[in-house]
Amino acid sequence: MPSAPDRFAEFPTSGNGNPWDALARGAWGAGWVLVFLAIANSAIANANASANAATRTWFALGRIRVLPRPLEHVNPRWRSPDVAVVVQFVVGVGVAVWLGLQYGPLSAFALVGTIVTAVIIAIYMVVNLACLVFYLREERASFSPLLHGLVPILGIVAFLPAFLTAVGIQAFDFVSALPYPISLVGPVVGIWYAIGLVYLVVLSSRRPERLREFGRVFVEEPAGEAAVPR
Repeated sequence: MPSAPDRFAEFPTSGNGNPWDALARGAWGAGWVLVFLAIANSAIANANASANAATRTWFALGRIRVLPRPLEHVNPRWRSPDVAVVVQFVVGVGVAVWLGLQYGPLSAFALVGTIVTAVIIAIYMVVNLACLVFYLREERASFSPLLHGLVPILGIVAFLPAFLTAVGIQAFDFVSALPYPISLVGPVVGIWYAIGLVYLVVLSSRRPERLREFGRVFVEEPAGEAAVPR
């Protein structure tokens, strides 16, 4: 008989596709209402936070001209990046609806979630690498072999299996092949990275000042402040 961990893969499809509700009803009876409210609140909060973060990134990249300039527009009344909000709404809803129609809601959610997970894990790994390179190149006098050398390397090593699992690269025995359409994660992430690298090369050769402005992406500035010259 399979152990509980071995059966965890069945959890997403249990309860007719509503596993948390089925688990709550079976374990807590009428208390399922509280579980439902907690999950709904969590889902709304996460979606809101993600949309805000994405909108802020659209706006910030438009402000430094890495993305089209209209994205930096701020509504004169509400003082919000209205163009970035609309773009995020269109992209978010468009991708969700299109994938949902193609593969079904559950598979679409898993596909998007796995793509985002793979990208975020790669960012964590690059940040670890950036720490190592920064202290070797810019702050060599402050470089600590333990804090700025070994720890970032261990961070990269720790994240590598999770990244390989997310993109379906079977470099280890515990990494299994991803079922379709989740198997599309690797190609999608690879194309995404390739586009980014090509754009990076273009900016480096033609608009290097825009790359130097990346420090402003996470900096608050007064609305309407002059951006990088075109």
